[in-house]
Amino acid sequence: MNIKKIIIYIVLFISIYSISFSKGIIIQNNERLSFNDINSLTSYDLNLNDITSENINIIIKELLDSELIYNVELNSDLNNFYLLIKESFFVNEVYINGNIKVKDDDILNNISIKNKSYVNNDIINKNIQIIENIYSFKGQPSALITSYFEEFSNNSFNLIFDIKEDQEKFITKITFLGNEFLSQRFLKSIISSKEKKIFAFLSSVNFINESKIKTDINTIKNKYRDLGFLDININYEINENNNNYKLKFFIEEGNRYLVNDIEFLDNQFVNLDTLTTSQIKTINKIKENFYDGDKISLFIEDVNNTLYGNNLSYVSLSESFIKINENKVDLLFRLEEKKINIVDKINIFGNSITKDETLRKQVFIKPGDVYSDRKIKKTKEKLIKNSYIDNVTISSNNKEDYATDLDILVSEKQKTGSFSFGAGFSGSTGVGTNISLSDSNFYGTGNKLKVSAQLGSKSALYDINYRKFFFFDKNLENGYKIYNKSEDLKKDYGYKKDSTGFGFDITIPYKYDYNKKQYFGLGLFYEQLDLYDLNSTATSVIKQNSGKSNNLVFESSFITDSRNNRFNPTKGSYNANLFELSPTGVSDSDFIKISSVNNFYYKAFKTDNSFFILSKVGIASGLDKKLKTSNSFSMGGSDFKGFQYSGIGPRDSSKNYLGASKTYLLTVGYSSPFLFDDSDTLILKYFATIGSNYSSEYTSSFDSSSPRASFGFSADMMTPIGPLTMSLAKPLVKKSYDKTQTFDFSIGTAF
Repeated sequence: MNIKKIIIYIVLFISIYSISFSKGIIIQNNERLSFNDINSLTSYDLNLNDITSENINIIIKELLDSELIYNVELNSDLNNFYLLIKESFFVNEVYINGNIKVKDDDILNNISIKNKSYVNNDIINKNIQIIENIYSFKGQPSALITSYFEEFSNNSFNLIFDIKEDQEKFITKITFLGNEFLSQRFLKSIISSKEKKIFAFLSSVNFINESKIKTDINTIKNKYRDLGFLDININYEINENNNNYKLKFFIEEGNRYLVNDIEFLDNQFVNLDTLTTSQIKTINKIKENFYDGDKISLFIEDVNNTLYGNNLSYVSLSESFIKINENKVDLLFRLEEKKINIVDKINIFGNSITKDETLRKQVFIKPGDVYSDRKIKKTKEKLIKNSYIDNVTISSNNKEDYATDLDILVSEKQKTGSFSFGAGFSGSTGVGTNISLSDSNFYGTGNKLKVSAQLGSKSALYDINYRKFFFFDKNLENGYKIYNKSEDLKKDYGYKKDSTGFGFDITIPYKYDYNKKQYFGLGLFYEQLDLYDLNSTATSVIKQNSGKSNNLVFESSFITDSRNNRFNPTKGSYNANLFELSPTGVSDSDFIKISSVNNFYYKAFKTDNSFFILSKVGIASGLDKKLKTSNSFSMGGSDFKGFQYSGIGPRDSSKNYLGASKTYLLTVGYSSPFLFDDSDTLILKYFATIGSNYSSEYTSSFDSSSPRASFGFSADMMTPIGPLTMSLAKPLVKKSYDKTQTFDFSIGTAF
């Protein structure tokens, strides 16, 4: 058989095959579209009976490309193809019914269905899911969302989403159980779930959202793994009582792993001989220390930058580990054939309040940088710590030539302001009220503005505080303050006092890890002071202190804070060293002042109780002039219970308080939580204090460095406006001119 005959047979077979499979088309399930309407959507004439399998695939594709049809199902028999058509609906307008807690615009702006558009059941169901997510974030995960059509005209409909809202469910308390290495305070700072602030009427409450909670669990797990806790396990539960929801995280930290050895596998381009000096130093820091995910990621990032610079962008370094026993791992580095991506564009979505510039300053990766998982994670952690951000997701879109765009989607808290009002009593101010109005995202800048007034029977303070979190382009917190304060001190000091001032301060981080903050503080303050309306029995010493003065004060401090909780610390320490200088020739009342506060907290073994040691020492001196009372140390009240505010210290012959140039204080105590409703809301403390406040630079009739002592107990409770403290204390050692006080009640201060 020659080649020509073979070709003829093949052509004949193909023709017979094609004829035998040519069929007609029957359209089914079309309600609003006619056969002719559907026929006009294709490049084939559906009236003919010569449609082949190849033709039918093209026809189906063309029908699906139309907005009028969203799905086509194909069946066939020997004679026909049957196309089961699912038509789209033309929506004239979208309506929302039944919503009270969520505004129409908040829903319409988030769903994808718009007026004058085509929709189908799949699109409608996806948008119902979007609305359900909105309600879930608003604390109503059980809200019921349904939809239906109302005919508007022929082939045109109004789409109605009908909503049956549920009762809001918000978090009143978040606790962590089982965490030993990371403090509650730190863990609360990195999760997006937050406790509701009572009486913060203008603020966004923090609702129960299980999707967010699961994200929080991953965040905590990743943090523990980066610290070497590779077996970390976390569960949670939500307890409800009278619509108060308490969220508990149960943490099993497991062992913390050490790095035993480091090996580079089959790496021609990356090994100990090719590493730079700084990279070798990093490897040495990683080896034989606890597994450190941040340092490892930083090393990988540095190596990948080197590879990219050496035209080896088609490979990148990766890391894995092998557990060799219950607390040691070997690190394995290997090169993968994976192109190193370069960041091209960074897009930010979802910020209707916060300015783009505010968020971009907190993004640690920039266009042109090598893509870095470490920097992406660091950016997310930084953004989510902001009080005005509810949640953050970061995704990457790889493009041609190994460029990558980053999409940062933020979910903002729509209300970032808060209003608080409270009343109380303290030995320093008497009966008083506290009113404050604040905004944690002032005009979308991420800065905080707080205006407050403290009005008492003995004093009145008005101040405005504005805190910024960037100093020019540096991530340095800084603040500005303006205040006016009036005090009636005639009973204790022999005069009234008015002070008006303003100032600036800046915080400079020194060292930060997960359980400890160390930073420098610098401040410059101007104050106009007026001491007037002296007692009729005022001595010459009081007269020397009185009058108007203008003073400039420079402050510097170094603070280390590793407390696990600010209100009731049970572990860690707080150390603050403060230096103040009011220079001669610039200030009417020049002085120098140095003080140091050192507080330590120790948890009792296998209990929630704790021991504490609190101490303070200080020394001050006038420069060209004597040290004025307003710049001296005072003692008594909240820092030395059993004695009145300014109850310990030098006095003149009329027993007016002069203040001291030297001070020391030591308190030791035991703290025990008293449980209410499964919450450590009431803290009982038993304490003993010893100390003295002495050495005035003015002539003093009553001045002694002899130590005073007291003992007693207190009950501290956290309230919406600060700690509430009630204490009973008895002086053990005192001087006849000291002023004692057995019972004290105050809001805003605690041990």
